[in-house]
Amino acid sequence: MQTINTALRQVQRGETVIEGRLGMIPLLDPTAGEARYLTLKEAMDRGECSVTEVSDSGSVPNLNVVNTGKTPVLILDGEQLLGAKQNRIVNLSIMLAPKSETTIPVTCVEQGRWDPKPRGFKPSEHVMYSKARADKMRHVSAQLLRDEAPVADQGAVWGELSVKARRMNVHSNTGAMDSIFAQEKTRLDVFVKRCTPVEHQVGAVFGLDGRECGVELFDAVSTWGTFSPRLVRSWAVDAIEKREPAGRAHRTTVDLVERLCAGSWKVSPSLGVGWDARLAANDVTCGALLVEDNLVHLAAFGDTRS
Repeated sequence: MQTINTALRQVQRGETVIEGRLGMIPLLDPTAGEARYLTLKEAMDRGECSVTEVSDSGSVPNLNVVNTGKTPVLILDGEQLLGAKQNRIVNLSIMLAPKSETTIPVTCVEQGRWDPKPRGFKPSEHVMYSKARADKMRHVSAQLLRDEAPVADQGAVWGELSVKARRMNVHSNTGAMDSIFAQEKTRLDVFVKRCTPVEHQVGAVFGLDGRECGVELFDAVSTWGTFSPRLVRSWAVDAIEKREPAGRAHRTTVDLVERLCAGSWKVSPSLGVGWDARLAANDVTCGALLVEDNLVHLAAFGDTRS
C-alpha cells in the first residue's frame, strides 16, 4: 500500500544501540509533524477518557471506552489496562473519535482473577511483551484477513503467559502478566535508559541476537517518546529470559522494512477513525492504523523466537 510504503521509505536508520541481547535501530524522520491526537494515558490523566467493563457482569473479550474530549485518542496495539474485573491488553491500534463511545476488543492477561465489582481501569506502564504480542497479532490478523472479528486466541495467550512466568521464575496468585514486569523492573530500567529516544526518532527496528524481529513506527516524535519506554520493556522481557555469552555479535540478517514494502496489504474500516491494514506473508505479520491518508502507527513482527 502506497501510504505505508511511503512512510517506511522516508524514515532513516540511526545508529544501532545494543544492550545485552537486544538491539534497537532508531527510525528517524526530520519531517514528522505534531501528533493531532492524545494517547490513552494522556486522555485518561486529563479526565477526558474512561475505560470500563461493558456491563456489571462484564465480558472478557470486550471493554467500553468513552472519549468525552474534543481530541481523538490513540489506543496502542498490546497496550495493557489494569484493574476492573481482570487486567486486559488491547488487540489492535484504534483511534477513538472525539465525543465517542466505543466497544474495543481485548484479551485477558490475568487468568486467575474475576473481581465481582465492576470498577474502572487505569493505564499501565507496560505493553504486552514482544513474543506474546507477536503471537496475538498473528491470530488477530488472520481473523481480519478472513473478514472476522479481531479476537485473539485467549487459551493460547494464557498458555504463553504461564510458560513465560515459569521460565522466568515469576509467581503470581492471579497469573498476571504485570507480575513479570514488576519482578524484572530493575533490569528492564537498564534497557530503557540505554535506549532513550534520539532527535527526530519516530520508531525503531528491534532485534534479538542480530536478527531483525520487529518494527514499530509512529507519525510523530512525541508519540514515540511516550511509548518508547513501554515498547523497550516489551522487547527487553524477551531479551533477558535467557543469558547469552558476552560479546555475541549483533548483525543484521534480514531487512524487515524491505519485506514490509514488498508485501500485499488488506485494508478495512477501523473500529474507530480511519483504516486498519494487515499484512501476513513470508513469515511477517503486521498491523497498521491509517487516518486521513496518514500512517499513524505500524507494528510488525518477524521471527520473535528467543
